[in-house]
Amino acid sequence: MKQKVIKARKETALKLIKTEFTNEYLRSDDVCKIFAISNSTLKYLRGNGTIPAYKLGKTFVYKRDEIEAALIRVTEENNQ
Repeated sequence: MKQKVIKARKETALKLIKTEFTNEYLRSDDVCKIFAISNSTLKYLRGNGTIPAYKLGKTFVYKRDEIEAALIRVTEENNQ
């Protein structure tokens, strides 16, 4: 179900990743804005491995390239 949220936002999310979020690493707030999801949804997606994350101290960070790859992977899985 939550992956459907990501699929619905694919085009907008890809555009945001390429234009507004150009840093190599993104924070949770950035990822939430890209996918238009809540922090709890992000936590769920991070927990089940849909979105890869790294923990630095108490902060989760996300590689922009991996977020883009996860977006493409999830939408391709749903198309099959």
